[in-house]
Amino acid sequence: MYKVITLLCIGVAMSQTPVQRWGRLRVQGNQLVSESGQAVQLKGMSTHGPQWFANCYTFESFQTMIYDWKVNVIRIAMYVNEGGYNTNPSYWKGRVTELVEWAEILGIYAIVDWHILNPGNPWDASYDQRWDFWGYISDAHKNRKNVLYEIANEPNNIDWATVASHHVAVIDMIRKIDPNTVIICGTPRWSQDFDSIYPLNYGNIMYTLHFYASSHYVNDSLRQAACKYPIFVTEYGLCEASGGGRLDFNNGETWMRYMNGENNCRQIISYVNWSFSDAGESCAALNGGSCANRNFNNPTESGQWDDFFLFVSEWDFFFSIFKIQFYSLFDYLLLIFFLIQYKLSTQKNGKYFGFTLQINM
Repeated sequence: MYKVITLLCIGVAMSQTPVQRWGRLRVQGNQLVSESGQAVQLKGMSTHGPQWFANCYTFESFQTMIYDWKVNVIRIAMYVNEGGYNTNPSYWKGRVTELVEWAEILGIYAIVDWHILNPGNPWDASYDQRWDFWGYISDAHKNRKNVLYEIANEPNNIDWATVASHHVAVIDMIRKIDPNTVIICGTPRWSQDFDSIYPLNYGNIMYTLHFYASSHYVNDSLRQAACKYPIFVTEYGLCEASGGGRLDFNNGETWMRYMNGENNCRQIISYVNWSFSDAGESCAALNGGSCANRNFNNPTESGQWDDFFLFVSEWDFFFSIFKIQFYSLFDYLLLIFFLIQYKLSTQKNGKYFGFTLQINM
């Protein structure tokens, strides 16, 4: 009877959206926390380049990611070059704002990502629109609780001193407009290098880690970095670093354990998967043609794995709070029944974490 009542209590708690539950996020020590100081783990999906996959990012696809995939954050990868922001700054500022507003309406968080890649120096002249972009974004969204800023996606072939000087300049500009929003700072070597960096003297900032499970491995340095730096994995995939190639599920699970606290200081690390798109690469979450057909529940092998972890992990926080333990086959069957009812009702009712559960005792 206790377990039934507890599951019903969990249901009431989960009727809140993530933003209602956690409010404006902040950084406390090495941990991302809620407005009230509770440790938070954001889990979600990143867009691919919106200039290439516009029909993958609609209000309907956002609903699917939230209600069916159970994401609580979406990362908006605003490519600067490669046909992105520089082609039409006015249009792209409006488009990014539209996506942030959809996330707000649906009660989840949004990361605005200044997606530098080629060239890898964030000071490159092709990125000079940074001041216009971040001036607009920070002013437009300074009062929103659901926004985080990622100010340089993947610096590469450049040292930390240069990257850090960029971050300091951009952070100083943003903080004059928006003193509170969490800012995520890219690290060298495609946001994988925590050996050469040093902390920046600001509050409410985090440091970017990217990994692709067929190319990158958890090591002692990264386990120790969790003690010194608040880390946010704003990109990960099961594939190779190219975005394609083979999938490594076993190493993906090792990375999941690392992000879920198996590091030297038990930091709970937020993560975002690359990418919610039908890009025709092995890390894409959707099969080819899905977006044109508005079939946003058509996952690839990679997408199925991500969907599973996003769905199951949504319950970890609540089970830990209520200290639920399962001792018998009946307990597990009860949980499975509850999860099935929950999954079906969210699809039917179009509510975030809304469900119907009836048990006769």
